[in-house]
Amino acid sequence: MYNGKPFALKTVYNILGNTKYSGVYTIGDEIIDNMFPPIIPADLYSKVRDLIEKNRYGKRSIESDFLLRFKIRCGYCGKPVSSSTGITRYGKTFRYYKCDSRKTNKNNCQQASVQKDYLEKLIIDIIVPKETALTTVGVVCYIEVFQP
Repeated sequence: MYNGKPFALKTVYNILGNTKYSGVYTIGDEIIDNMFPPIIPADLYSKVRDLIEKNRYGKRSIESDFLLRFKIRCGYCGKPVSSSTGITRYGKTFRYYKCDSRKTNKNNCQQASVQKDYLEKLIIDIIVPKETALTTVGVVCYIEVFQP
């Protein structure tokens, strides 16, 4: 608790990533043990650091397959469209496709994200020849049908 409020999650994350709290202090190349009394026991600190490193880049969801992953491009800017998943604070999961340049805010792309189920159903319902443009209800994308 700090000022009567619980620590923010980011604060706890920063504490668990700082070696000072485990009693180790680094000045340049010099490492000093026990300069400060450890707040976190060394074995617990090590376990937490291993978990944080393991989860550093996240993991791919095995609950859902994105059928159009690596197969579509944004109709506005031509950049690849990637799959994304979001979870509301109430635990509801949303899956959608989003332009990579909009995701990284690189070229001011105006294409909004599109719900996964809607776009996949649209593509499945229409047989699309190679590089045909689809424009339906504000959704613009170019489909590249890859043939083995």
